[in-house]
Amino acid sequence: THHLHSPSPRSSIYPCPKSKSKCVNLPNMKSNLAVIAATSINAVGVIAQPASSGCNSYTKFPDGKTTYSIDDGGCFFCAESPSLLPLSGNDLANNCKRMCSSDPECVSFSVGRPAVLSAHDYLWGRQSNCCLERREYPSGAWVDATKEIEAETQCQLDAMCWTRYEKNKGLMLSQQQCDEDGDGVHSPTATPSNQCAVVWEEKTYSDAELQAKLDFIKGGCKYNDTIFESMLKEAYSTCKAEAYAESMAISIISHSSAMYAYVSFSQ
Repeated sequence: THHLHSPSPRSSIYPCPKSKSKCVNLPNMKSNLAVIAATSINAVGVIAQPASSGCNSYTKFPDGKTTYSIDDGGCFFCAESPSLLPLSGNDLANNCKRMCSSDPECVSFSVGRPAVLSAHDYLWGRQSNCCLERREYPSGAWVDATKEIEAETQCQLDAMCWTRYEKNKGLMLSQQQCDEDGDGVHSPTATPSNQCAVVWEEKTYSDAELQAKLDFIKGGCKYNDTIFESMLKEAYSTCKAEAYAESMAISIISHSSAMYAYVSFSQ
């Protein structure tokens, strides 16, 4: 997807306290599924469909289906102010969307759930939850964590916590039309979010660097760190439960809306 750039640790731009709980809130999904289902009505789905204006509208991919570790547009940490707690849900998606819409070369963005951030902080010394891509990549760069398999690779464990949005090229209007539309979110001239700070700089990959990443993904993204793998497994379980709860909430909303329309029409 994003976020994972180098196997070697880096100095932290956003240093976490010794107590990770102050930096990242990791919910207990067994006790909070009902809460997530109830609150996800306002947390998902708003930017999944193309905007009516056609200016920089995006299509949402299934949770866990995305490219991996190829973030040539850079990565950001989007947080609440002044607490610096990571954004999530629609707040995160909309702020990351502004980062992509304000970059004329951006073609897609991915957002990460809070549950995976502590694993990234452990290995790289920094956290990012919003990553941009500026070009299309071959099929070997993609990871699908949505499939039911006996043993997930570390690529899939991580990818389950990320959601991808791709810009709808076919619906793009001209620069002048989008400027006249006056919508700062959907316009290509949108301003970057002041809630997102750079963590990983933009980068253009050489053919050799790209091939090395494709080989790494094909090999299952083995970082050879048992603690990191254990943290990814915990994040995977949390993120998968969150995504399931959100999908159930959307299903309930859809059925309720259909029933309401039927009843109203019948009357």
